[in-house]
Amino acid sequence: MRGKILLFDSNSRRGVIEDKNKNKYNFHIGEWLSEQPIIVGEEVNFEIPKEDALNIRVEKRQKILNFFKKIKERL
Repeated sequence: MRGKILLFDSNSRRGVIEDKNKNKYNFHIGEWLSEQPIIVGEEVNFEIPKEDALNIRVEKRQKILNFFKKIKERL
């Protein structure tokens, strides 16, 4: 499922993701699978087998980084 980071509290290490239908899903930083830091407003892919968001990854930023990595390798 796709959504965006609605909020994240670094003290509690918890946040909320909102999908395109305005449904909200809680998550814990332990479910964050990307190496990039959590940024409020960023689009993410995630799974919702229960009530909380799981296996959260940044997709767009990683594609851009891979693109520039390929360009750098060609130089």
